[in-house]
Amino acid sequence: MKRMVYGFLGFLGVLLGIALIVPFFLNLNDYKPQIQAEAKKAIGRDVLIDGNLSLSFLPSPQLTLHKVRIVNIAGGAPQDFLKLKQLRIAVSLLPLLKKHVKVKSLELDQPEIFLEKLKSGQTNWTFPTLSTPSVPSSPSAPSSPNFEVDFEKVKITNGSLIYLANGQEVKVQNINTYATMASLKGPYSLEGTLSAYDREIKMKGDFGTSTDPEHVILKIQVDEAVSTFEGKLSLSLLTFKGSLKAEANPRMFKGLSSKDKESPFFTEMIRVNADVVANVNELSLNDAKFDIGSAHPIGNVKVLLKNGLNVEGALKNLPGQTQGTFTLAPSGQGLKGTIKATVPQGKELLKWLRVETESIPPEMLSGLTLSTGYTVGDTINLKGLTLMVGGAKLQGDASWQSQKNGHMMVIDLETPRIENILKLLGSKDPKPLGATKLKGKVQVGATSLHLTSLKGHLGKNLSFEGNIAIDHKRTKPHVQATLVVNSISLDTLLASRMTHNSPFSDGKIFLVGAKQKEAHSGPRWSHTPLDFSLLHKFDGQFDITSSQLTQKDIVVTHPKLVAKIQNGRLEAAWQKWWGIWQVLLILLQKTALLMGLTFMPLANGWVTSKIYNLFWGF
Repeated sequence: MKRMVYGFLGFLGVLLGIALIVPFFLNLNDYKPQIQAEAKKAIGRDVLIDGNLSLSFLPSPQLTLHKVRIVNIAGGAPQDFLKLKQLRIAVSLLPLLKKHVKVKSLELDQPEIFLEKLKSGQTNWTFPTLSTPSVPSSPSAPSSPNFEVDFEKVKITNGSLIYLANGQEVKVQNINTYATMASLKGPYSLEGTLSAYDREIKMKGDFGTSTDPEHVILKIQVDEAVSTFEGKLSLSLLTFKGSLKAEANPRMFKGLSSKDKESPFFTEMIRVNADVVANVNELSLNDAKFDIGSAHPIGNVKVLLKNGLNVEGALKNLPGQTQGTFTLAPSGQGLKGTIKATVPQGKELLKWLRVETESIPPEMLSGLTLSTGYTVGDTINLKGLTLMVGGAKLQGDASWQSQKNGHMMVIDLETPRIENILKLLGSKDPKPLGATKLKGKVQVGATSLHLTSLKGHLGKNLSFEGNIAIDHKRTKPHVQATLVVNSISLDTLLASRMTHNSPFSDGKIFLVGAKQKEAHSGPRWSHTPLDFSLLHKFDGQFDITSSQLTQKDIVVTHPKLVAKIQNGRLEAAWQKWWGIWQVLLILLQKTALLMGLTFMPLANGWVTSKIYNLFWGF
């Protein structure tokens, strides 16, 4: 970077020399090849002037160059390192008599700078050893090269900078800056604006003082976030050591909250204080102290620049004793990275986030660990998600997208032991069911929840697919579900029912009906009745179809179970076309006495079997 600055100053030195010694009545375009050759000697890189050159002396000497280019290094992707639509230099005339080159203005119109790091590690902003620029011999040339130079004004209009490294591209556009410098040694001042990552950035800085040339104060504002850096900047080492004070108005993050009502979490200013160490390869925030509402996390954050822009951080002291690490980097869609966190007290964290926890079982709010990769853009994607809490484990992929009428999630999740999740949901001593997987889409609206394209399996022997819709418009939720399950074997069910210990390691779930519990003297599939108080909390209908129902050599294809829940009452019925009712009767006769079912053929072509009292059995 230092050589890049010196190289550009050497290039300007050639131009100043030309402006001072070439008579105004000559056509400067005739000297273009010589000017380009001298500029190349100064910086060691081809310099091309594709446009015209003009020189004027009134009201002060001014040199203007059109369409200037500095060629890129061999192997670079862009053709040019620097392109200028126009470069204009104006100097004061009288100070020249005292060997003082006072640049009244240096204006760069639409400069485009391409910074590139090749796979070999070579950078295009490193120039060869600079030579002292020579000037054409002329009687009017100054006898001594020891001229004092200072700049009254340096102006950049509509500039842009593109950084290329390891396939990543960082763009800085709309650069409009105004700078002054007392001399080449400083002090300097800078003020301007630019845009990056679809954000406008305002800058204002003072570099050096009369007593301390390395002292720097730089203020940067992005939207409603303001950062102030103060410390020592060494140009010889290109390093900065100092402090950072920053604050942000949370209203700038309102896009992350509800569109109808802003979350109360986004109400207080966010502040950070940190020690800063920076060089050309990285910027480190050490012992950073944050104020985020009522939380005061601490940690370290590092911004790596050597191989593109990458951020690494470690934070602790978050609510709920939460601590973790994260990474962040720009991507073509927005941002990407990883998150790893442990949350010993999830209730405290959710309380800080203003998330209601009354309906969440306490077991789900303690001892939580999370790790995932993510990308953030129009859609938030979680890849390789692993969530562990209370002995339960959930892993897979998920995505979230905000839509006009709500939110859309796509899930592909699995757990090695679904019974551990059932425990967290309040189930008492669930039997082993085995691995469970679920894929599908979840669409959340203001008054509805739709689960579509569902597909998964429960244990080793039950697979399913279908759709579920939950409507919240009524006095209590209404559930409409249509599911298709795989083949059901009554031989398997009866064998499991008659055997004290099920031969299947992943377990089974059965329903048993009886008119009265006391009258059921035979062996049961369950020892205690199931608590059905949950049925009072919602209404709905469940249509469950199986590919086939079998017992030995009897096969019933596509039987259908219709279960209706209304006002706390559950009614379930098997349905099948009249043509196979005899088969169903045979099956029901074999299990009627044991299961306590009543059944009757109906004139409308259906066979119905109604379950009066239900028990949960394994």
